[in-house]
Amino acid sequence: YSDDDYIKRATTDEGYIPAIYQLNDVTANEGINKSGPVIRSDWLEKTGMDLPQTFDEYHDVLVAFQEFCAHPFWLPYTGGYLGAMFAGGFGVTAEVGSGSAFINDNGKVVFCPTQEGFKEYLTLMNQWYNEGLIDPDFTSYNQNANAPTNDQIVNEEIGVWSSAANLMDFTNLGNPNVVVVASTNPVKEKGQTTVFGDKTAALGAELTVTTDCSDLELALRWADWWYTEDGYNTTNYGIEGVSFEFDENGDAKYTDLILNPEGDMTVNIAQSLYTCGNGMLLGVQDPTRSYQWYTPDKVEAEKLWATVDKGTGAMPPLSMTAEESETFSSRFADISTYMQEMVPSFIIGQEPLSNWDSFVANIESMGIDECIAVEQDALDRYNAR
Repeated sequence: YSDDDYIKRATTDEGYIPAIYQLNDVTANEGINKSGPVIRSDWLEKTGMDLPQTFDEYHDVLVAFQEFCAHPFWLPYTGGYLGAMFAGGFGVTAEVGSGSAFINDNGKVVFCPTQEGFKEYLTLMNQWYNEGLIDPDFTSYNQNANAPTNDQIVNEEIGVWSSAANLMDFTNLGNPNVVVVASTNPVKEKGQTTVFGDKTAALGAELTVTTDCSDLELALRWADWWYTEDGYNTTNYGIEGVSFEFDENGDAKYTDLILNPEGDMTVNIAQSLYTCGNGMLLGVQDPTRSYQWYTPDKVEAEKLWATVDKGTGAMPPLSMTAEESETFSSRFADISTYMQEMVPSFIIGQEPLSNWDSFVANIESMGIDECIAVEQDALDRYNAR
């Protein structure tokens, strides 16, 4: 396995590769997003409406959903979805509490919360909040929550929220009335796409071999084996004749040991027992292997989400010097805290959006330009690798 992106991500700014990395098959990962919005399809059917694609269509669907629950749109306590869900259509990410607030615009670092698109996003969320589409108590949600609680889903308190494909078994929570399908993140006009997307990272776990190793050659031969065809099959599928067989096309297929485990064992537990599971140390992970036990709606969900969110604006893994890290952390900590206070305030109307220019000026006075400069220098070094 060889790919320029793997090499660039694994190489330091100084030009050396410090570890052996577990790789994710970026070719197989094309056209796949691991998470996105989901919607109550049973409610959608009752309204006679189609899956929404634009902000206006989502608005109309949510208004119709108020027939079934008071506040159908789930929003996290920060006012912004993990990554860019629902903000991506405005060209920004709404993840304000971390370095994810920065995006890569064709080699230029952009800080989203001071962009006009971010103001558009806040304006829309404020409108939806005022119309009762958003829970008035959303700011009291658990601070670690990037998805609603099971109780909110089972009690039919929401109609649109975020999820990952492997978590879409909502009927198993005890309410068979909850029928959910994936929907795309909204854009302003049909046919538009965003530069965001929940893509599996190219590099995973890493292994280093120290000078204390008693047999360096043997250790590296062992590590190298995981990247061979046999290693790939073992990593992802386990032992031939036990946990998988090759079909007539030469493709590895799980046996019932994995797909239909006995007793209380789940597929995920069986996979962890007989393959390297999701916590593999070395080798190349096949992101589509889970499709063998996914229901068709889960497979289609990952593909559907990727039709809009392309993931091209994600920042690569950057390395900062000690001086840059000090500059960035000393300024961005206060900026992050300020944003987490102000964004929900804008949405609920406690802070009027007429104060937007003051909000931007305050962030600038706190040193955001220096943070952007640090990110830009690190991105330039990365692109020069």
